[in-house]
Amino acid sequence: MRRVADHERDWPSRWALVVSIGEKIGCVPQTLHEWMKKAEVDSGKRAGVPT
Repeated sequence: MRRVADHERDWPSRWALVVSIGEKIGCVPQTLHEWMKKAEVDSGKRAGVPT
C-alpha cells in the first residue's frame, strides 16, 4: 500500500497504478484498491467507519 501511495502522483490514475503493482506482487487489483480505500478511511482521508 505504501508503494501505491508513494507513486500515485506519477500515474494517470490510481487504477492504472494498482493494476501495475498488483501484477508485480501477485495481488488482484481489486483487492489492493480496497485495501487503499480502507487505509484512507483509517487515516481520515476518506469518509467511512474506520477498522
